[in-house]
Amino acid sequence: MQTQMPLNELLSSLLSAAKSAQAETPAASLAIDRACPVCGMTLKRFSKESLLGCPADYKEFETQLMPLIDRSQAGHTQHCGKVPSRTGQQQKQQVERIRLGRQLEEALRKEDYETAAQLRDQIRQQS
Repeated sequence: MQTQMPLNELLSSLLSAAKSAQAETPAASLAIDRACPVCGMTLKRFSKESLLGCPADYKEFETQLMPLIDRSQAGHTQHCGKVPSRTGQQQKQQVERIRLGRQLEEALRKEDYETAAQLRDQIRQQS
């Protein structure tokens, strides 16, 4: 049993499920048949091939892809980077404080005050 599915395969399956779940409206049909001006990729072709044609596809099909990417990444759609293993402890702590600060901002934006308080306490502990 496969524990992790490649992102392109996951996006393709989610797109297929979303397409079959929603009623075929003229607007939805137009979106599926719309082609990227750079490479000619369509959402219909993407759902069959599981691969986008070029970087411009992300911009061209942003409204259709972002909900799928959000779901597949559980809302973690911004790359936070990694800290090299040889990095000093002080730098690792600084990166961790930045990560916690971002999570705190997100919790406050979502009005999740319980999580925000826990994150605030973690930040204070590190200082």
